Amino acid sequence: MTKKQAIDLGPPLMPKPKMAPNEPCWCGSGRKWKKCHKDREHQQRANPFDMMQKQDEIFRVGYCSHPEAPDACSGKPIRSHTIQKSGGLSAIAEEGHVMSARGTKNYLHKTGGRLTPQKTGINSASTFNGFCGPHDAALFRPIESASVSLTPKTAFLSLFRGVAYEYFAKRAEFACAEAMREADVGRPIQGQIEFQNFIAAWQAGIGIALGEIGAFKQDLDRRYFHADFTGICAHESTFDGVLPIAVSCAFHPEFDLRGQRLQSLAHLDLDYVTLGTSVRDGKTVVTFAWRGGLDAPGGRLAASFQALPPEDRATGLAILCFVHTENWHATPSWWTALPTPHRTRAEQLMRRGLPSDDGPRSGADYLMENMPLRVQRVAVSEELLLG
Repeated sequence: MTKKQAIDLGPPLMPKPKMAPNEPCWCGSGRKWKKCHKDREHQQRANPFDMMQKQDEIFRVGYCSHPEAPDACSGKPIRSHTIQKSGGLSAIAEEGHVMSARGTKNYLHKTGGRLTPQKTGINSASTFNGFCGPHDAALFRPIESASVSLTPKTAFLSLFRGVAYEYFAKRAEFACAEAMREADVGRPIQGQIEFQNFIAAWQAGIGIALGEIGAFKQDLDRRYFHADFTGICAHESTFDGVLPIAVSCAFHPEFDLRGQRLQSLAHLDLDYVTLGTSVRDGKTVVTFAWRGGLDAPGGRLAASFQALPPEDRATGLAILCFVHTENWHATPSWWTALPTPHRTRAEQLMRRGLPSDDGPRSGADYLMENMPLRVQRVAVSEELLLG
């Protein structure tokens, strides 16, 4: 096995409270000190939540992620559903609404720092302006029909959709990190130093992740043009009814559902897996898709999911959603009916992507006894595709 290269976020910033006015600012913004951090502690304090709106602006502008874009793309970006609205979201909605984890960071100042899902209409839940209308309809038609078979092509499309969304989201997050450089306005010098070092490390990490998911997206674009689905694998589990939770995402798993390490987030060249749900004939289908064989991180994660007792797999799905993505949605009455300890635990797992005093992420976070949701649906069949 090739040894992975460790991530290098670079040295910490070397702050200078006093600099020559035209000298490049110590924060690394590229601007002159007089136009950047000079006298910043005396300026009106900024609201970081206002600056996080930059991420929402990127989502609203959008672009087409189809492999043929922009050369063969004449349509405007639309609100493309990562989870099918008809059947997928509508199956778990109540009065046209679902509980959504998307954008929960924007409400932290109202919820006392808790990541609490918000009620959202299904017309906007799970959407992103990542495809034009014609390309979105044509590309994903094979996995949105009433009857979908697990084939190399459908596995590829499941993988492509999740990766396209993650790449889009990472670009927006990178822009948000750049905007957040201004959020230390009004803080004392020491606070500026601590904040800028945090932002620099955050942005460097996002930049690395953006480069990796971008390279993955380029590989999938190439595969599309050549109809090359070799090495694309998938695992599907079908449940005995509709689960109260739906998801579409791509992530690089660090641990499986038994707490076994799959890869280290401190290294480069991480392997991704996509996780998605659909509803077919009144039954939820959970799909994992990845590159590589059964020994790849995606294959081992899917195997740990398959190894759970059938009655625990829905809980396993919920845990993966809480830890790895914002792009999950749930039936409102199911979420509100969760016992307070379970809902609190879910919110703790959702905070894993944010700074906290909770300590480093541990494999123990994934063990089933730590999140006993016991969703009352049982996995009744499964199918494995090895490309």
